[in-house]
Amino acid sequence: MAIQNKNLLISFGCSWTYGVGANYISGMTKKDLEDVAWDVSQIEPLSFRKIISNKLDRVHINFSSRGSSNQRQFRLAREFFLTKDQEWFDQHDIIVLWGLTSLYRNEFYSTKSNDYYNFFLTYPHPFSKILLQRYFKEEVELKKLSEDMTLFNNFFEYKKITNYWFNTFNPHTYPHKFHNLLFEGNDLLSILINDYTTNDKYHISDWDDTDLKITKAKEHKLVNPFSGHPTKVGHKIIADRILQHISTR
Repeated sequence: MAIQNKNLLISFGCSWTYGVGANYISGMTKKDLEDVAWDVSQIEPLSFRKIISNKLDRVHINFSSRGSSNQRQFRLAREFFLTKDQEWFDQHDIIVLWGLTSLYRNEFYSTKSNDYYNFFLTYPHPFSKILLQRYFKEEVELKKLSEDMTLFNNFFEYKKITNYWFNTFNPHTYPHKFHNLLFEGNDLLSILINDYTTNDKYHISDWDDTDLKITKAKEHKLVNPFSGHPTKVGHKIIADRILQHISTR
């Protein structure tokens, strides 16, 4: 079915952008939340990406997903945009909203499943352990990420696409400068709790109870108490902040 509205909002990101657990209701048990946390019919209308697309009256195309890595997001972007001819770009007004995630995630192609396998380097798996110890360095991964961002910035500018990056839960100091990095590089977690001090630790995969910023967010009921994903209220705050920021650019 052809898209009638030629104004598009395309989102990339991990579970925070996807909206996991946005349907949490105070008093739910962990099991209650797990049963519905991924129900797209419940969480999508509450997600900040959908709130933004509705506010801007744009058709929404989503590529964010559970545990997504930066590598996966760049691959999905390549697969989507490189299949389009110039006429398609000329016919659409496009905004891309791109959530950057942990450097400790990656993906590889699996010949067993004939699909890509997304994984966390910190998970207790022999493969992850070897990669983390022998083939991973934060500075190198950050440089590669910064280069990919620069490349897509150039591509989007050439195709007359407006795009915005944002850090999801870790602020990074990139080797390159980006005029379209939202909140001056501050992450969504900091935006959510209005705390721009340096966090006490780098978020790798799962939160723990000693993380100062996520603890503060839980105390204010801006994230759920189990997985630490934004609640309905949290998503509304994030959406308002993003809308306020991009509307002034």
